[in-house]
Amino acid sequence: MPPIANIAVELFAAACCGMCWIDAWRQGRRWLALCVVALGFSLGAEAFYLATEGPGSPGVYYEYGDFLAVIDAGPVHLPIWIGLGWSSILYASIWTVDQLAQRWWIRPITAGLLAVDIDLSLDPLAEQLGWWTWHQVGEVHYFGVPFDNFVGWWMIVAFFGGAWWALGDLAARRGWRGWELWTPVAAIPIALGLIAACQWLLVHAVYPAVGEPGGFLLVFGSALLSVAFGLKGARRDHPPNLAVMGLPVLFHGFLLAMLVLHLPANAALVVAIPAHLVLGAIVFAWPSLDTAAFRGRP
Repeated sequence: MPPIANIAVELFAAACCGMCWIDAWRQGRRWLALCVVALGFSLGAEAFYLATEGPGSPGVYYEYGDFLAVIDAGPVHLPIWIGLGWSSILYASIWTVDQLAQRWWIRPITAGLLAVDIDLSLDPLAEQLGWWTWHQVGEVHYFGVPFDNFVGWWMIVAFFGGAWWALGDLAARRGWRGWELWTPVAAIPIALGLIAACQWLLVHAVYPAVGEPGGFLLVFGSALLSVAFGLKGARRDHPPNLAVMGLPVLFHGFLLAMLVLHLPANAALVVAIPAHLVLGAIVFAWPSLDTAAFRGRP
């Protein structure tokens, strides 16, 4: 039997995914298709990584702990809730940015940062509680998590979302049939190609020059500057979406509760997780900040 905390996160991820899928169904088939494809994309990518990286690998790798619902196939030991969590986070991040009406090149950058805000709480606590374990991590890390992991999170959401937006805009202009259903699938190979190219550049050029923490600061410093520029004129009058706005609060709140219940796990996370919660709550609510619900107007 897995530990209670492991079962709890499985149930929590399933509940969040159900909430997001119901909201996506209400938003239209374009969004529901995105959620479904994101689930398959994330599980497939994770399975490929686990099948090709592991004990004996020269670099950093991770292994998942014991859970109830797991895909077990040879070297692949993959909890289902990982895909459910990815689907929820991808949907909420991309939906939020879609309402901001930003310039086309800022949208994927913003979506990637929104997702990373959640992972900055999730990955360190998962390491502490054994939901997964990182191996061969360098001397400089974030609560036991390599900085390259967060760059990877950003690239997955940014490139998948960017490809999805670009294909959707093109298909809508051309009047192609059923584009809402096939554009998420078509975005996958584009995203994977961009991720592979950028990861090669990071490993062979950026990290040797400035180190992994330096590469992290370079990527996220540039991204934050771009988003700060883009949020200035972003739309803020969209009706509040409680499911999307609630996702970062639920995630960070659940993780904070798990941390408190398992102290003395890394106590510094007691400060870090609430900080991520506040930041995530503000940015995920950004599309609705000028509505009556936030301004207190009748």
